[in-house]
Amino acid sequence: MTKRQYVTEDEIEQFSNIQVTDAKEAEDQMSHAEEMVDAYVGFQVKHVDDVYSGLATSGGSNYLIDTSSDSPLKVHFDDYFTYCQVEIIGGTGSGQTRNIVSSSKSSNKITVSPDWTTNPDNTSFYVIKQLGKFPRDEDAFLSSDYKWYKSIPEAVTRATLAQVEYIIEKGSDYFAGAVDYDSEQLEGYSYKVKSGRNRFISPNARNLLKGIYNKKGRIEL
Repeated sequence: MTKRQYVTEDEIEQFSNIQVTDAKEAEDQMSHAEEMVDAYVGFQVKHVDDVYSGLATSGGSNYLIDTSSDSPLKVHFDDYFTYCQVEIIGGTGSGQTRNIVSSSKSSNKITVSPDWTTNPDNTSFYVIKQLGKFPRDEDAFLSSDYKWYKSIPEAVTRATLAQVEYIIEKGSDYFAGAVDYDSEQLEGYSYKVKSGRNRFISPNARNLLKGIYNKKGRIEL
């Protein structure tokens, strides 16, 4: 599972020309592509825009519970924290970061993936944040039974897939700045690449992100 959860290994094999032979390397490439897409699209209104923290009261192999009176897990409806990450920054299990796959208001519990290496306990201080710029507010919906449903825009998933292919095609030297390409081609059309950071984004990805790209507050790689 990637850090931002924009794309899965199955989607890589299904929708691109990439055959995954090393799961860890594939995850690293996908996470790198997600990070570059985020940097390109500029300012977006994240669904979970705040950073939450607390002291766990207990934990298990794939979950953390915080039943304290000021627990952020008491405040928000079920699955509000999906597509977020939780990091234990103090106490037992310190240094571990995991993706949150579900959250429960009634049980004050978050479930994570992959499993913890060291299970949290009542000394574990944690921080929750949405690392990626997606899902946005407009990608999240609260149902009548008070449960959050979220999705990653299809354009973002497809752009991430295109970016993975681009990273593999160009090689690490290109992104390290050791190689400077003056031109690129897209579907037989040749054009010059403006000097600067945009060359690090796949032409196909740029095209897919036209409806999402926001110049205001844009972060340059």
